[in-house]
Amino acid sequence: MPEQTIRIENWEVVTNPWKMKQYLRGQVYGHPNFPDGHAVTTSRLMELRDDGAVTKSGTTHHLGKRKKQGLNAAVSCLSV
Repeated sequence: MPEQTIRIENWEVVTNPWKMKQYLRGQVYGHPNFPDGHAVTTSRLMELRDDGAVTKSGTTHHLGKRKKQGLNAAVSCLSV
């Protein structure tokens, strides 16, 4: 059976300030456990690349459009 493509749209990187760990938050498509468009927060973000992101669970998420940030939004940088 071919691996299912999981895509996150309207995504952003969020940080848990107490644990200093980062996650992806957005709307998921093609996930076997969630309906398309469902709002999710992933497990810990391990790698962020141009073509996708890998989480601690080992799932690779293909990244769609990033969430538009407001003028006063803080920029989050990923350093793993």
